[in-house]
Amino acid sequence: MDSYSLKSVSDLPDPFRSTFSFRYFNSLQSECFSACFHSDINMVISAPTGSGKTVLFELCILRLLSKFMSQEGKFVHTKGTLKTVGCIPTFAFLL
Repeated sequence: MDSYSLKSVSDLPDPFRSTFSFRYFNSLQSECFSACFHSDINMVISAPTGSGKTVLFELCILRLLSKFMSQEGKFVHTKGTLKTVGCIPTFAFLL
């Protein structure tokens, strides 16, 4: 992937842009952006430490959250209905 095809954080909906402290996703993140943020497919990401896998998981969480947002950008959900499980070598958590 060349530098001209890097996805910008501004490609995310406005409420999610402040999640990331950088302007562009790296090449791995840019390549996987659509699968993580625009689809419900299952994925296994195998890449070296420090390559940006955690950001991909965060994009999947943002996709889940975006399903519960109103047009005004407010969350509309029943308490306890949003759950995510992450199994990552350095950490695991349940949201």
